[in-house]
Amino acid sequence: MHAAPVVAGDVVIVGAAHRPGGVVKSKTNVKGFVRGFDARTGKRLWIFHTIPRSSEFGYDTWEKDSASYTGNTGVWGQISVDEQLGMAFIPVELPTGDYYGGHRPGNGLFGETVLAVDLKNRASANGTTSWCITESGTWIFRARPC
Repeated sequence: MHAAPVVAGDVVIVGAAHRPGGVVKSKTNVKGFVRGFDARTGKRLWIFHTIPRSSEFGYDTWEKDSASYTGNTGVWGQISVDEQLGMAFIPVELPTGDYYGGHRPGNGLFGETVLAVDLKNRASANGTTSWCITESGTWIFRARPC
């Protein structure tokens, strides 16, 4: 399940497709991510890991190594784009176990988030996040800045 690809100028943005995480059999699942491709060549321009890897910003918000086994955080809601700003606004779903988060301690940055990704900055293979708003529906029903 994923959002339809979006074309923003010369970039095609695609979210991940995987099993839904609402009623999973274990705490693990495939990780979601968002990719930007060159519309003319098909070459991948960037990838944004919605569950950060150990060397990426936000990894420390996934406590007790929960980033290594937690999945989901895919993009199945529709991505929107402001081409004048060169930004894509990307809605990210909850991490694995939509209704229970006890096995993934920490704030889990980028899970259940609206990301604002800078499409024009090609310097980073990981994409560049300008800002995000994260809401934790599993435990705390309030928005928090990234």
